[in-house]
Amino acid sequence: TISTFTPISPLSAVTGLCFDQQSTLYVSDYSHSRVLAFNLNSTTPFRLYGKTNINDVDPTSLASANTIGSPFHSRIDCSGNLWVVDSSFRRILRYPNDSTVANLVW
Repeated sequence: TISTFTPISPLSAVTGLCFDQQSTLYVSDYSHSRVLAFNLNSTTPFRLYGKTNINDVDPTSLASANTIGSPFHSRIDCSGNLWVVDSSFRRILRYPNDSTVANLVW
């Protein structure tokens, strides 16, 4: 969770959207190597996956459990986990519903 996001850098090449059971919107921002989580009716994200700084829009060059190269697709499972397809690093990441660090990487 990140405390503040103002101002937010613009989205670039959105490749996926999904909602969880609490109506949180997850946006895959392909070109900026991140997934953003928004509360319903909010334009300010409250959680950031793949980056630690909302204004860091440079491509990610190193694969790790807390980075995403190019999030192509994302989904929420019935347990609230976020699954992200990372096309740059050719892998799938699973993020627990309370973490921005993947606990499973394929």
